[in-house]
Amino acid sequence: MKKDADEETYKARMGQFREKISAMKIRISHLDSLLAKAGFNASDFEEAQKSLQQKNSLYISRLERAAELMRDYIIQEQAKVLSTEKHKPQIGLGAYNANSQYYGFGMSNSENSNVLFSYSGHFKIPEPKAKEMNNQATDLTASIEYINFPFVIQGAKFFPGAKKARIFYKDEELPTAGSFHGFPSLEQYPGYAEWKQQADSLTSGILSPRNLDSLHAMSTGTPTIEVKQPSADTSVAPPKIESGIATQGAPSKSSFGLFKTVLRWTSIGLCATSIGLGLNQNREVAKKNDTKNERYGEAAAAASGDINTYRDKYNAYTTSKEQLKDAENMRNAFYVAAGVFGLAGILTFVF
Repeated sequence: MKKDADEETYKARMGQFREKISAMKIRISHLDSLLAKAGFNASDFEEAQKSLQQKNSLYISRLERAAELMRDYIIQEQAKVLSTEKHKPQIGLGAYNANSQYYGFGMSNSENSNVLFSYSGHFKIPEPKAKEMNNQATDLTASIEYINFPFVIQGAKFFPGAKKARIFYKDEELPTAGSFHGFPSLEQYPGYAEWKQQADSLTSGILSPRNLDSLHAMSTGTPTIEVKQPSADTSVAPPKIESGIATQGAPSKSSFGLFKTVLRWTSIGLCATSIGLGLNQNREVAKKNDTKNERYGEAAAAASGDINTYRDKYNAYTTSKEQLKDAENMRNAFYVAAGVFGLAGILTFVF
């Protein structure tokens, strides 16, 4: 849970947490089915179900907060502002205005640089120094501040998310105003539109980290449920459910055969149920994907308008992406469960 890795590692951890949430929801549905067949009376069944629900809710809540923490770690990394060394980019000078002491200029990244930028504006410089420059950019250098959010092209990382330009004349920083421009040449690459939307949100401050820490994953607000541990056996075997019927000695061959029969048809039934749920969840994935595309279009359309509207649309788009991922995990978990139960049923015929 500590902030001790890079963005890709946090993404992998977040994916693992979401997969565990989906798998846990599958297990809960199966446990409810098995619990109903365990032979409890009404009050014991209600008590057992309530206890399981409390424990499962606490577990899922902590997993959700852990995934939320990883997402914030990712945003913390992406929003981090880096800076180039002072260097000589490609600079073109415009006319100098002696009244305002402004020098118009435009600049772009030098060749072989992975920090991409295109900037135009003006810097303020006293007239004597402007004359000293003689309309030449020889003694001008620049430092570019940019966010730690690369756009990857064929495995190579580029950083087009420039945030601020600093101009120096003979190591003296000059007051500068202007703006960065987009890169139409990058639009041909897959994923650039989504990258740009995220980058614009980060550079504008619409999307900013909450600076959560590892305590967030544990602060569920749900009272801690005391889990009673088995007194002796701690192996992988499931805990024994007391039925109130005394047992003595080893199970007979007939009882073992009955167990196999129950396991066989229960496994086959759960396999069929999981397949059905998986197919149904697949339709849900398609709906979530359509919703995600709609939310993306709405956010893109609002990008040039009111900032609050854009923030709401972008947050809705981010939520729809997460909901799509959760739906995909649920579908995959159902199919995996179907395979596991199907194999368990088959093995009862073999052994």
